[in-house]
Amino acid sequence: MNDAILTTHNLTIGYKTSRKTVRCVASDISISLQAGELVCLLGPNGAGKSTLLRSLAGMQPPISGEVRLLGENIYKLAPQDLAKRLSLVLTEKVDVGMLSA
Repeated sequence: MNDAILTTHNLTIGYKTSRKTVRCVASDISISLQAGELVCLLGPNGAGKSTLLRSLAGMQPPISGEVRLLGENIYKLAPQDLAKRLSLVLTEKVDVGMLSA
């Protein structure tokens, strides 16, 4: 029985620079996080920890590959459905201009 909560397959993360070129931070990330499992993400400043977390949470599109949450592609979920399944708190400020309560 596979009780994977979050999986990635050949995930490449990064971002577009001001010149619209792509800056790859990490590539070929394939993971499977199981129910009840505790995971720690460690690394030096600038290693891509926040970029990975934003990509896993659907906040930043990956360069390539896929992220699945409970078997569904996270980038194909409606924002309301994603919010019911996932929450994330990062250190940077969030623009709350269009949030509803």
